[in-house]
Amino acid sequence: MKNIPLELETKVKKYSLMVAWWQIHEGDKTMVDKLEEVLGKIEQTEDELRLSGIKDEVFDEILKRAKKFITLTVGEMTDKQLETMTKLIFGQNTKMVPFDKRELSKPGVIYFDPVKYAEYAKKNQKKEIEYIPYVHKKPLWKGQYISVRNYVVENALAKGAGLKLTHEDRTMTLSPAQVKSEGIHNNANSHVASITEPGIKAGDTYYLVDYNFKPDE
Repeated sequence: MKNIPLELETKVKKYSLMVAWWQIHEGDKTMVDKLEEVLGKIEQTEDELRLSGIKDEVFDEILKRAKKFITLTVGEMTDKQLETMTKLIFGQNTKMVPFDKRELSKPGVIYFDPVKYAEYAKKNQKKEIEYIPYVHKKPLWKGQYISVRNYVVENALAKGAGLKLTHEDRTMTLSPAQVKSEGIHNNANSHVASITEPGIKAGDTYYLVDYNFKPDE
């Protein structure tokens, strides 16, 4: 990866593996202890990477890659590759199954099933969230609300996308959940579109959905 000092490449790779592992097993009640352990390691590694002087935009690229690191190809990984990944996360004493049942009685040994791992990967594979840009050129309503045309909001909801709302060079990012829950729908007051643009034709009516404008920090 570009802009990553050579001495940090191994740490970045391990961080990517841990983020991918976390995403795949998140929500599995049988893995609660291991999830807590991995989350602690993720947070520690994040702190170490940031303290190393990596710029925010570079770290964002690391996180973006980490989230895609394993889940796209895990079904094609060999048992050996999965074992290597697990040992990088949990340590060299980690063992893969199946093993002799007597091995289960040995303390301090973590077991990892590559078949189950692949099943989780395919089930929980997540798409990157799309964010639709929207530029608001008029003054904020009541000095605090940014008004978005309803067909823009409906398009985002249909796609499961978020919104990036910009006003005077400041941007507020809304997650898909926030797009759905935080808008005030003024469907009683309709407007007529003067021009044709994506989502609406000239002469069609639309209404505004207001969001409390809180720019990203």
